[in-house]
Amino acid sequence: DTFAYDLTSVEEMNEELEKIGDILHDRLKRSGLKGRTVTLKIKYHDFKLATRSHSFEEPVNDFETIIASAKQLLIASNPDNKKIRLLGISISNFGYPRVRSVREESETDQLKLF
Repeated sequence: DTFAYDLTSVEEMNEELEKIGDILHDRLKRSGLKGRTVTLKIKYHDFKLATRSHSFEEPVNDFETIIASAKQLLIASNPDNKKIRLLGISISNFGYPRVRSVREESETDQLKLF
């Protein structure tokens, strides 16, 4: 969401994140989707863009997890004394839990081509 005025306080930003998260949660619920990665998009007043993401082992679609993750990502981006023009939350990596392959557990042996 692009705002009519720049957000300057973390409280304002958190309120907007909850509104956005509510819409996202509703869309996920209607679609029956869950995703493992929550991404926060931030556009500052000078149009610089930043994205931060957090991935979970299990797919999520519950409001509390999405919002908690988005708020943590916001705090990690150090929003104090910065004017924010746009905030967005997205979910990706839909589907089943990530399954670790045998290759990941056995380090870096190279496979033969022939």
